[in-house]
Amino acid sequence: MVSGLQLSLNVNEELCGEGIAAQCNGSGHSFDAASSLNHNPVMVTVLVTRMDGSAVDSIPSENFLFEAIIGPGPGIYRCGAPEDEVGCGPFLGSYFVEAGNGVYSFVVHPSAEGFNWKVAQYGFLLTVFDNDGNEGRALGEIVINQ
Repeated sequence: MVSGLQLSLNVNEELCGEGIAAQCNGSGHSFDAASSLNHNPVMVTVLVTRMDGSAVDSIPSENFLFEAIIGPGPGIYRCGAPEDEVGCGPFLGSYFVEAGNGVYSFVVHPSAEGFNWKVAQYGFLLTVFDNDGNEGRALGEIVINQ
């Protein structure tokens, strides 16, 4: 029997401003928070659990489907995903992390080269499938204030 997964999301627009992420070094990125002055990556952290609250581990990156659903064009992509047009920098192995206990993270980036974030809200839909075919969906939002 296929059952659902529960997803809890946290979005960190301050990732590069914290000065600790490898994704902020290279490809025109800086150690500043994502803003209309740059195209620095934003981190999405996801907690994946079964309906009984137990953590779901060992989900491969290709089972995380990220879809931009609202926001200014040309849009946003999950870095390292097959549809990623910009490459997001030289650290491909660091774009998707399984931290254990059902926690995963990946970075998101404007979709066109040379395109900075705009002061706006970017809505996205995240769909996750575990290795048994169970599915979870959640809406997320990236907010660029300046």
